[in-house]
Amino acid sequence: MNRKKQALSLGAALLILVVVGIYVFYQNNDEDGEPSLTVSQAIKIFEQQDIHLTKTTDPDGEMINEVRPVTYFIGDTKTKLHIYQYDSIGERVTASDIQKEKVGELYFYNAVNTAKNLLLIVELEPIEEENMTAEYWEPIGKVSRTVFEELNDAKEIIYTGTGTNWSSNTTVKYYEYFYKDQMATLRHESWNQTTSTLQYLGDDIASVGDISYEYQLGSHGGSGSGLSIQPDGTVGLGSSGGSGSIPRKDDTITFTITWNDQTETFTGHALN
Repeated sequence: MNRKKQALSLGAALLILVVVGIYVFYQNNDEDGEPSLTVSQAIKIFEQQDIHLTKTTDPDGEMINEVRPVTYFIGDTKTKLHIYQYDSIGERVTASDIQKEKVGELYFYNAVNTAKNLLLIVELEPIEEENMTAEYWEPIGKVSRTVFEELNDAKEIIYTGTGTNWSSNTTVKYYEYFYKDQMATLRHESWNQTTSTLQYLGDDIASVGDISYEYQLGSHGGSGSGLSIQPDGTVGLGSSGGSGSIPRKDDTITFTITWNDQTETFTGHALN
């Protein structure tokens, strides 16, 4: 009898876990399994990233693809964040295409970000051009980073490599979704950003002259020249991004570095 009760209790516990799992899945994905967000979920994420938003009314908020935005002021500024929530990624993609045609035509500046089924537009506070300081532009960068990394649940791959004189560290952040467009055709959307740094392994840092490099990571590649080494022996190679193919964890990265009439080539791999 006790065994029967134990079995029934175990079955009930498993059923609860399944129901909870289904609930959590559909809280984060629509009925077609596409990832999605609500405006309130996005606001909570912004707050977690120390981006404080104050809701405001905006009778001039433009309707895009039959949706009007919910509008917020960013921090203590008059810069606005318009958030459009769509029922699907496909509807949001259509809205994004509509908006892209208007940027530069109707606005002095318009920073457009996307996250799953959300379209987010930053409308800068209108001021004189000479007053556009770094502080003025800061909200754009903070919002864009949060949209890319947090609202889109960006994943990260780190590749490292070491040669005789140099080592490398390359970080790839990316997201990708499969969704159905408004004609029910399966589509793919992605974005990736690659950032690399070199480290000189020798002791004669001060003697290192101009540096040039080339790298290849899967189908991605890049090059640069005339770079200078920092006092700590590092060389920042900057960042690049795009919506093309995404480097994968089993890809290798190859660097060729030239300095002081010397050349070194080495390969790197993703960290586990």
